[in-house]
Order: sequence, then structure tokens, then C-alpha cells
Amino acid sequence: MRNPRLLMIDNCPGDALLMRLAFRRAQFDLDFELAASGEAGLARLEDCVLQNNPLPDLVLCDLNLPRLHGLDLLALLKANPDLSGLPVVICSSSSAVVDIQGAQALGADEYITKPMGVAAYDSMVQGLMHDWLQVPIASADMPLAVNENPEVWRLPA
Repeated sequence: MRNPRLLMIDNCPGDALLMRLAFRRAQFDLDFELAASGEAGLARLEDCVLQNNPLPDLVLCDLNLPRLHGLDLLALLKANPDLSGLPVVICSSSSAVVDIQGAQALGADEYITKPMGVAAYDSMVQGLMHDWLQVPIASADMPLAVNENPEVWRLPA
């Protein structure tokens, strides 16, 4: 059985490191890939299609990316028949209603405001594992980010 795949599209190496370490603390085997721009993320996904390689199980995308904004990238992904079915979770420092509504209108599956601190990253990763990577929660004491974190919005279809 293969490890789940996550493509994180974020130009902040610190956020990527915090995310990766949270998955390690959860002791979750994951193929974690980082694209540092919207263009690089799009190219990586298009390359998977062209090379007939498996797509990631989840795309975690920031909004404030160089050259290609996260909402523009989301629109391109959802307009591409080969990529439109990918689950895309927006993870941004913005909690602006216009950004949340814009992501929803373009077909994002979830919108998460980037957490502050290690415990908040751990909680967010638990939610991502459960909700998008089909990993059962190991302990009833471990809260799901979507239930415990007011900065997580499940976006209706």
C-alpha cells in the first residue's frame, strides 16, 4: 500500500517546515512535496497528468503566492478536467471574508487560517489526516481541527 501524497503550495519555508514536522509528530507516513509558487505547483500537477503519474491525494495551497495568486491557481485547477477532482484546501494567513468567499466560489474544499504555534499545527494536521487522507484519529482525546479551531471553515459544495 502506498503512502498518501500531499502537495503543499506555499512560498514560506517556515510554514512548510511546521507542517512537515506536525505530520512527523503525528507519526504519519506521508509523501510530502512542496512547490514554492503557484506556477511551480501547477507545473508539478500538469507533469503528473502528462507523465501518467498519480496525483496527490490532497493539495494544500496558500493564497499569497508569487506570480500566480492562490485563487487564480485554484480557478485553473478547477477548470482543468484532469485536475478538477483534486481536493484543494486553502491554508492562508488571511481570515478576510472576501478571501474565504472567493475560495468557496472557485471550488475550494476547505479554508483554513494558518495556525499559530505547534499545538495548533498538530490539531490542523489531525483534521487534515482524518478529513482528507482517510486516517482514523488515534485517540478520542485528540481534537479535530475542524471541530476545535474557529479558524477552519468547511466549504459547502
